[in-house]
Amino acid sequence: MYFLQNIYHKQVGDYIKVYLYIIFLSKYGKDVKLNDLSKKLALPLKTIQEALKYWEDAEVIIKKSTGYIVNNLQEIELHKLYKPKLSSKVDVEKSSQNQYRAKAIEDINSSFFQGVMSPSWYNDIDLWFKKYGFDEQVMIALFRYCFERSALHRNYLRCSS
Repeated sequence: MYFLQNIYHKQVGDYIKVYLYIIFLSKYGKDVKLNDLSKKLALPLKTIQEALKYWEDAEVIIKKSTGYIVNNLQEIELHKLYKPKLSSKVDVEKSSQNQYRAKAIEDINSSFFQGVMSPSWYNDIDLWFKKYGFDEQVMIALFRYCFERSALHRNYLRCSS
């Protein structure tokens, strides 16, 4: 159990006892009282407090005014594994740039290759975007220029760029 990685071995058993007893109490709708836990589990009050603090920090239990709420461990794990990625402003800008670039490549494919552009062209176009820092409109203009001169082949484009 990953929750128990940072505690000493002698405390593991005590912390698990506290957790299991809290689950038992929550199942029957009873409130958790520190003194009662200490007596029932034969553990010092300080150990009970440390265990409760540990489980709160691990977000396994939530303290409320009259006791504790036990979180669903399966749900916690699922949220950790399948947490949606939130994009940063940079990621959003890159994504919109990539979409704009993909649209430009699609326009080049449909306008100058009648929709059957060779896959190797995609790598070349992407390389030219990166290497020369061309804007999408510049890349389309470059292809238009070559197309109008019936010179739409890589060697001519490499020399033109």
